[in-house]
Amino acid sequence: MKSEAKEDDGLETLETLERVILTGIENSLYPESIQELEGLVYTAGGRVTGSFLQRKQSPDPAWYIGKGKAEEIAAAVREQQADLVVFDNELSAVQVRNLEQILSVRVIDRTMLILDIFAQRALSREGKLQVELAQLKHLLPRLSGMGVSLSRLGGGIGTRGPGEKKIETDRRHIRRRIQSIENQLKLVVRRRNILRESRKRADLPVVAVVGYTNSGKTTLINTLCGSGLSAEDKLFATLDPAARATVMPGGKKVIFTDTVGFIQNLPHELVEAFQSTLEEVLHADVILHVADASVEDLPHRIRVVQEMLKQIGTNAPVILLYNKADRLETAERENGQNRRLLASAVTGEGIPELLEAVSLAIAKPMMEMELRVPYQDGWVEPWLRKHGEVLETRHLENAVYYRVRLEEKMIARWNELDGNIPDLVINTTPFGMEGTGETSPAASFPLEGMWPGFTQGQAGYDLIYRPAVTPLMQSAFQKGCPAWSGLGMLVMQGAESFRIWTGMEVDPDLLDETIDELQVLLNGT
Repeated sequence: MKSEAKEDDGLETLETLERVILTGIENSLYPESIQELEGLVYTAGGRVTGSFLQRKQSPDPAWYIGKGKAEEIAAAVREQQADLVVFDNELSAVQVRNLEQILSVRVIDRTMLILDIFAQRALSREGKLQVELAQLKHLLPRLSGMGVSLSRLGGGIGTRGPGEKKIETDRRHIRRRIQSIENQLKLVVRRRNILRESRKRADLPVVAVVGYTNSGKTTLINTLCGSGLSAEDKLFATLDPAARATVMPGGKKVIFTDTVGFIQNLPHELVEAFQSTLEEVLHADVILHVADASVEDLPHRIRVVQEMLKQIGTNAPVILLYNKADRLETAERENGQNRRLLASAVTGEGIPELLEAVSLAIAKPMMEMELRVPYQDGWVEPWLRKHGEVLETRHLENAVYYRVRLEEKMIARWNELDGNIPDLVINTTPFGMEGTGETSPAASFPLEGMWPGFTQGQAGYDLIYRPAVTPLMQSAFQKGCPAWSGLGMLVMQGAESFRIWTGMEVDPDLLDETIDELQVLLNGT
């Protein structure tokens, strides 16, 4: 019998949470594994009322645990009025069916629990598609053996996602849906590739922030970048990747990308489904591995993340940061902590040392050069500080003398530019329309509200936005304008898809994310 819901000033009370019993087989990771499972249940919206562990050499093929232990759990289910039994390891469809028959409640395993949490926390369309893909791939081979779990559709831990669409018995429908999702995610991959190339052209190094779930990655990015990403003290608080920019002490702009947290026994369906997200790690210039220094099983968690990075196949340099220093006692700090890069995203302790480590990791071979720049070219100094290091500045009679250190490719770019300031044109052209000589009312993009100072012009049927004042044009140049000159964007009201950049179609639900990415690249916000 489910507990009655009670409201207390709009807050969820214990009576609204599902009662859950945990079950597992003792192994070398016990009790950390069961403690982590309890945290997963809490994150999913449940309350653990009891746990059962059994010593067995190997799981029973029919019951996973022994039948006697199953009957013992059944008695506890009745006594505690439990709603759900969660097993710490993956169950077969046959095991789930047999256990549900004897326990008379829903039975799920660790994989199904993690998938459920992901289903709750996916906010973007990309995230929702990836979670649904993982759920469908997990469900497909288990259709014939699923019993109570799929007959009790509706709310509850482990029932979110495809089950609510009543597709559990239609294998062909599931396969068609899997194919459809994979095709949609291919568009996401194309979009990410374009953004990645744009960052490279704009000379923006990318630092991928990875780590075990709930290690403080999002809070760290907020501290480094002054951003307001949502950070909670829960497992998998971050599911959808986010990118934020910051300026390093030497003046170099860097992009920090937040990623989904890793966990032991992460379902392989999720790893496959989130491949496009994990590619952000694969293509990063530097990987910042954030570890929670306050947990007891710290070495194990570090190994889990290292194994995941190995599985992804990244070759980027890795910085290992021990986070949450504010939670350590003095003795813990003195016990070998002096050999580590230790910081606290909450108090700011160790952040300068972290930024120095990141700066060293992204540093590239530099060359010195001398410049004499007319006073009216005030845009030059910010450009030099962004792309290199200003070693000396002297004010002469008609110019400013700079001695700078730049990367070789930046020196080549400077020589090509020779002081010229390019224009910035963002061109919106209706997809599939012929030129009529008039501005199409279907094409609109609120650049005036997004980037003040832009004015709208007209050329044929295109809407053209140009910087209204020279300083803004200079600012755009400093932020990588050459990579964006002639950028084509389109918003068609009522259309099923948008064309963003030449030759690329994007689902409408991805438009806001694309605009956010543009703002990061151009404005660093």
